[in-house]
Amino acid sequence: MITPEGLSPFNLPEQPIYTEIENRTQLLQYLAGIFDVSGSITIQHNPPTTRRGESFALRLDFARTNPIIVRLIDQVFPASTGQYPNLPDGKTRNRWFAKAKKAEVVLETLKPYLVLKHGHLQVVDEFLALKGVRTAQESEEFKRRMVELNRSPIVQGDDGNLPDAYIAGVLDAHGSILLDTKIHLPGLTLNVTVNNHSFMQRVAQYFESTIIPQKNKNGSIRSYAVNLSANRALEKLVQLRPHLRLLQPLADLGIKFQNLRNSPGSRSKYEERKLEETRITAEARVILQQNNRRVRSPLG
Repeated sequence: MITPEGLSPFNLPEQPIYTEIENRTQLLQYLAGIFDVSGSITIQHNPPTTRRGESFALRLDFARTNPIIVRLIDQVFPASTGQYPNLPDGKTRNRWFAKAKKAEVVLETLKPYLVLKHGHLQVVDEFLALKGVRTAQESEEFKRRMVELNRSPIVQGDDGNLPDAYIAGVLDAHGSILLDTKIHLPGLTLNVTVNNHSFMQRVAQYFESTIIPQKNKNGSIRSYAVNLSANRALEKLVQLRPHLRLLQPLADLGIKFQNLRNSPGSRSKYEERKLEETRITAEARVILQQNNRRVRSPLG
């Protein structure tokens, strides 16, 4: 295992990976959704040493505080893993990364399913086409272009609705499932937030919803969100649930919660329902803590 400076090898207890999907295409769609919104593609500069000259290589990175998805990626694409301990927020970040030939194989496999990294793939193709004949100046220019794309990705054109498995990957990486027992609130809420308007247009198309800009205090837009609530959230969650890994236990609780809220009943049934809703939200809090996820608003 390659371990960069500052990282230690994985030493994690066995944890369940929530998966019911054996279909290879769906699994790759899921991983593409994850990597599109949370992974990075860079061109790494390797300075000259006493044993070799200067070189440039493709590099892929994915990091998460929760190890479940990192372990799944490494099962499908064995490469290198490590941990960033003692981050400023007190958490440990689990990391997967691949370089050079391994990175090329991973990208070639995910290429048909990537959407947000469309511009990156064009640069990668040009970079690899000149392998062995690139000058250092040309490689630096490819590296600069990749940095710009990481700031402002180019999204693949609208080729129809995104697959369920892909959206599940996006939801696991940049989504949340919220429950609220207050009767005047919708109960179940499904949220996806990503800082790219063109990409979120594709996500909004899938959810048949609209984009909501998330603004800073000074009025500037920091990201874009798509929200679904109550029965609309329930319908999509039932559709996405088989493809989820990290959020699947929370999805199960969300589906149970909203179905309970939809059930008719007398006053006594209402009190029983409220108690059950409270129990479900308490269980959901435990799952969120286990997942080490930050949420934008409290449960319940």
